[in-house]
Amino acid sequence: LILTPFAVKALKQIPQQTVKKSMHVSLPDPPPGKTGWPWSLGSIPPRDVCTGEHLPEITVVTPSFNQGDYLEETIRSVLMQGYPKLQYIVVDGGSTDKSHEVLAKYAHAISHLIQEPDEGQSDAICKGLQLATGTFFNWINSDDFLWPGVLWELAERFRPEMDLYTFSVSVEGEGVTTYRMHNERLSALHMLRADRYSFSQPGLWFNTDSLRACGGIDKSLNYGFDWDLLVRYLAAHPRVQYSKSIGATFRLHDT
Repeated sequence: LILTPFAVKALKQIPQQTVKKSMHVSLPDPPPGKTGWPWSLGSIPPRDVCTGEHLPEITVVTPSFNQGDYLEETIRSVLMQGYPKLQYIVVDGGSTDKSHEVLAKYAHAISHLIQEPDEGQSDAICKGLQLATGTFFNWINSDDFLWPGVLWELAERFRPEMDLYTFSVSVEGEGVTTYRMHNERLSALHMLRADRYSFSQPGLWFNTDSLRACGGIDKSLNYGFDWDLLVRYLAAHPRVQYSKSIGATFRLHDT
């Protein structure tokens, strides 16, 4: 993992101090042999607790089903952001693998944990959106993970005149040469015309109120619901702010 300058700054400038539980929850030790982000850097409290009151709340949702081999890494990448106004929602659709053990391990640090059968990933994300109270919203799948400093950059650089804040996304996997997907030329018209645009969902951060206003996620779509959402969202809310930072890793694997 090669950190962007903003991520390095985020990690170096965070003071090690005790803060109230709502801002900082101690995380379990990583499994033996796990090092680097998001395993061995320790539990990261906010950089400046005094700024916590005016920071926007951010909601992150993780839809999960039988991806216990990756789920802990996903959860830690969200919680170790050290962001004081994080609402983290995990929606598990009735996993039968070791996901139950992972979720029990981190349940104390998750804002809302839903464990019940659902109709697929879009339905799970919709359940999270119903509970969302953050100014900004995104979902990170249970086999992907956020890069450090992402929530801080979003909070510090997002402005009221921006509808969507985007990061690039790193794509990796076994037998795959790691490459970067850029969010570029995003507009409803470019997407409908397939006109030299590109998008990668883990790098997209929506205004929650605007997302609901455009109709939210269509849970009848099991695939392509992110494309459908983005077309409708950008048609009504077209102002996009592009970041040069990497915001997440999208993992390719056999399952």
